[in-house]
Amino acid sequence: MTTAYEIITRAAKSLNILGSAEILTAEDASDGLSSLNSLLQTWASETLMVYQLSLENFPLIAGQNTYTIGTGGNFNTSRPVTVDSGYVRWNQIDYPLAIVNTDQYDGIPLKSSPNQIPYVLYVDAGFPLTTLKLFQTPNDNSAVIYLELRKPFTVFTSLTDVINMPPGYDRALQWNLALEIAPSFGVMPDAMTVRHAATSKKWLKRTNWQPLVQELDAAIPTGRGFYDQTGNYIG
Repeated sequence: MTTAYEIITRAAKSLNILGSAEILTAEDASDGLSSLNSLLQTWASETLMVYQLSLENFPLIAGQNTYTIGTGGNFNTSRPVTVDSGYVRWNQIDYPLAIVNTDQYDGIPLKSSPNQIPYVLYVDAGFPLTTLKLFQTPNDNSAVIYLELRKPFTVFTSLTDVINMPPGYDRALQWNLALEIAPSFGVMPDAMTVRHAATSKKWLKRTNWQPLVQELDAAIPTGRGFYDQTGNYIG
C-alpha cells in the first residue's frame, strides 16, 4: 500500500532533487505533505477528478425552506464542493428536485408557499456553510431530502497515511505533486514530467466521465414531421 511519504519521495525523485539512496529531510517531508493536501483540495473542484458522489439524506422540517449544510449546519456533514442532484422522498415515493440558478430562484414570486413536496432547490455555495433553499416549503415532518454531493478528498494527516483511492490516482499524485513542489526547490520540470502529469489526469478523467443523457421537453415534437416557412410544426 502506497503512503503519503512514498508519493512525496517519488515526486522529489521525478524532479531529480533527491537521489535514489537519499531520503527526505523532515522539513521537506512536512512541506511535501502540505503540498499534497493542497493538490487534493484543488482536484475536488475538478468535476472529473472526483470518482464518486456521496448520496446523503436529511429530514426536512415542516415550515422550514432554508437549511445550511456543512460541519455544524442543519445538515451536519462535511461541506460539499457541489450539490449535483437531489430528490425528496415522501410516502415512499421519490420526487426529483430541479436545481435552479440565482435568476430562476429570484423569479419565484412567493417563496414561502407550502406543499408536502418541495420540487425546486437553490444552492448558495457559501463558506464554511453552504445554504440550501427549497421551493415549495414542506408542510409536514415526514419528507426526507436525498442529495448527491461532490465531497472534498480526504486529506492526509500524517506521512504514514495510506492512499485509499482507485487505481491510477497514486501515479497521478506523484507526477502532479512534482509540478506542485518544483518551484519550492527552484527546479523547472522537464517535458516528460509535464507530459506524465497531464496524461495521468487525462486517463482518470476519462475513467470517471459519465455520458450525459439529453432530455427533450414534452412539448417539442419528435420524428420527421413537417414545418411551414416560419418554422412552425404543422404535423
